[in-house]
Amino acid sequence: MHYFYRLIHHTSRGEWGLVRQRNFWMTGFVLLITVLSATTFHTTVSAQDTVSCKRPAAITKSGRDALVAGLTKLVEVSAACQSDGDWEAYSRLTTENFLGQVYGGGGLLSREDFLALTGSLPVVKVRFRSLDDVKTVREGEVRANVRLIVANQLTFDQVVFREEKPGNGRWLMDSTQPLLPTAPRDHENHEVTISGNHFNPGAVTASNDTLAVHLVNEDDIAHEFLLLQLADGATVGQLLIQPGAGLPQGFTFMAQLTIPAKTDGKMVLVNMKPGTYTFVDLLPDAQGIPWLANGMQGTLTVTAAT
Repeated sequence: MHYFYRLIHHTSRGEWGLVRQRNFWMTGFVLLITVLSATTFHTTVSAQDTVSCKRPAAITKSGRDALVAGLTKLVEVSAACQSDGDWEAYSRLTTENFLGQVYGGGGLLSREDFLALTGSLPVVKVRFRSLDDVKTVREGEVRANVRLIVANQLTFDQVVFREEKPGNGRWLMDSTQPLLPTAPRDHENHEVTISGNHFNPGAVTASNDTLAVHLVNEDDIAHEFLLLQLADGATVGQLLIQPGAGLPQGFTFMAQLTIPAKTDGKMVLVNMKPGTYTFVDLLPDAQGIPWLANGMQGTLTVTAAT
């Protein structure tokens, strides 16, 4: 039986994850994958985006400035490893507690088991944007707010860092807690309501490359807003019939948000180029059939600013 993998973001937990699903059968499992995130940020690509996936050196200097610089480097490298799909190197930047929390649903998850689970994890570009509000919790434990852009979606989390061994200066990501992302000042607001297992409106038009989308789920079950870019010739029907790991050829992941029943969520999109994008719900209904097969799809058209 073939499976496909895709990234998902749970708004109730602020977490990214993998869904492994059989086409039309609700027999997959969810691996929660937290993507770090966090006050001001710039949507332009900077030199930070060229950091290589190589474990940073230990922090040898004392003082707050050295600590902040070291933790910033750690998050930059983790983003580079995710962008490269180098999960072995990425796993060396975290504790097994972190892997268990955000990939295994709790408890410890060994690096070996993590790598076995993520062998087909799709590669999505992750860009570091900021690390701030750094506070020492106790000796060898620090928390900070982190912002990233994952594909075209802004994420924001409070991350706890832990020193690998007392005094060795090597820090690891140990846990994460979601925070609400704030859109840049120059943005456009939109709202999409989910009711009766349909998106309303089914067609959204925007003239800004930065959008804050308020998603309201009025249904009694969870739904998702999965935003994709389709190449010429690609059709949404391929999501239902084409087996294999990841999205079908011709599909580009842009953003995703899962909205639990009777709740709402916020998606912040950045750097959206003019064009028409497709949003769908691939979560399964009670029979295990993706809601897309029941018509849950729509379009987002971004036009050039006038």
